Amino acid sequence: MNYPIATAPSINSERLEKAIPGIIEFLNEFGGYITVAIMFSVVTLVILFVISATKLSKSGDNPVKRQQAISGLLIIGICLALMGSFGLIFSIAVSFLS
Repeated sequence: MNYPIATAPSINSERLEKAIPGIIEFLNEFGGYITVAIMFSVVTLVILFVISATKLSKSGDNPVKRQQAISGLLIIGICLALMGSFGLIFSIAVSFLS
C-alpha cells in the first residue's frame, strides 16, 4: 500500500494576513495577564534559586546533599533561562504586533 507522505502545511501570506488581527487582539486582551504570569514565575524561580544556594552552603562535607543542591541549582538555572527567553520573545512579539 502506498501511503501519502505527510507534509507540514506551508504558511502563505494570505493565511498570515488573516491571522495577524486575531493575534493582535489576543495580545491586547491577554498580554497583561501573560506578563504577570511570567513575572510571577521568574520571581518564584529566583526565590527557589536562593533556597537551593543556601542548601548548597549547608551541605558541608556531605557529598549526597551537595550533589542534590547542585542538581537543583542547575535545573532552576535552566528554567530561569527558558523563562527569560520566553519573556524576551513575548515582549518582542508584543512590540512588533502592537
